[in-house]
Parts: sequence; structure tokens; C-alpha cells
Amino acid sequence: MKESYEALNNLIRHESKEIKVNFQLLCLFLMTINFVKAFLQAIEQREKYHQMREKLHEKIKSDTKQIQKITEGKTTIKGLFTTKSKDQQIADTEKHISEV
Repeated sequence: MKESYEALNNLIRHESKEIKVNFQLLCLFLMTINFVKAFLQAIEQREKYHQMREKLHEKIKSDTKQIQKITEGKTTIKGLFTTKSKDQQIADTEKHISEV
């Protein structure tokens, strides 16, 4: 009887250790999944940032060309639909560039 009790007790200890190891592996696995998710989100945010940055650079480039055309006295599509003077158009466009 004592031997079967010890055998059962040893079996329970062994199973307990195995469960503890499995639980630790599961926790490690879940932490790895969360790390990968966070890393993918960071890459996605970085890509969005670069796209937004590229759009802003294109807008600045477009506004700079707009100022150049107005300065040279050329008629622009925006200029056809505005009642502002050329100096006011230039000032507004420069202000817009500085805000970007």
C-alpha cells in the first residue's frame, strides 16, 4: 500500500512538472505571437508614415511650382478661379507650404 502511494505521489509530481513546463511554453508562445503582432503593426505604421511624408513632399513641390508660375505671370487653373492678387496668392501658397 505504501509503495503504491509513493508511486502515485511520484506520478503526480512528474505530471505536475510536465504541466508547469507546458504552461511556460504556452506563455512563451503567446508572448512571441504578441511580439510579432506588435512588430507587424510597427511596420504598418512606418509604411503609413512614409506614404504621408511622400504626399506632403509632393504637395510642397506642387505649391512651389505654383508660386513659380504666379511669379512668372503665368495663368494657372487656381488663378482663374480666384479674385486674389498675385502677391496674395503667393503669400497664401507660401503660408500653406510653411504649415505643411
